[in-house]
Formats: sequence, C-alpha cells, structure tokens
Amino acid sequence: MTHSKIWRKASGSDAHGQCVEVAASTAGVAVRDSKAPGSQLSMSAGAWVGLLEAVRAGRHDLLHPGHAGEHA
Repeated sequence: MTHSKIWRKASGSDAHGQCVEVAASTAGVAVRDSKAPGSQLSMSAGAWVGLLEAVRAGRHDLLHPGHAGEHA
C-alpha cells in the first residue's frame, strides 16, 4: 500500500510561489521547494524540531549588504 504525502505550504510563502512545503513521512518530516517538487529533503522529527528552533533563533538568517549585526 502506497501512502501519498499531504504537503502544507509554509505560512511565510510569498505571492510569487516562493515557498517551502512540509509533509509527514516515514522518516519523520519531508521538506521541498514548491517550484521543484520532485526533490525532497527527509529528516527525523528531532532534526526537524532542531531546525525550526535554529531558524526561529535567527541562526540561519542571511546577512544582507549593509547589515551591521552578527549572530552569536
């Protein structure tokens, strides 16, 4: 029996389709780019929680030219 994933778009998606989608998977969580749905990144539920915590803490923010701040 094949189970298809139910993909959900990130709440921060923009109007131009630039978004990340997530779905539960047998490995834990699958993540993909909505513009390239054939490629997926799978991770354990624990790794997903760690990634979310790091993103929320700003550890993966991109520094733009002129941005004076640095992350600890």
